Amino acid sequence: MQVGEYVNLSRMILVLGYKYFQISVSRTYTLNHFLDDLRNIYRRAGRLGQGIVFILTDNDIKDDQFLEYLNNILSSGEVISFSPMIAWNISFF
Repeated sequence: MQVGEYVNLSRMILVLGYKYFQISVSRTYTLNHFLDDLRNIYRRAGRLGQGIVFILTDNDIKDDQFLEYLNNILSSGEVISFSPMIAWNISFF
């Protein structure tokens, strides 16, 4: 994502009153960290009812399994490895 696109996206997020979440990838960032971040997003969206924009760039994808989990979220709204008490359905519009 280029700087101008990121600035425009940030403005739109603020205007809509949403929160944004972007993972901070490091050398030690693993699939478990990614799943913890997804749980955090689900909790904020489900329990707190916050509108959240999840920003993920191609540079943030360290493992192909990241894409598999994102595909599941986009197709069904669920993360398969989450227990039923943690997984909430998310509506996409």
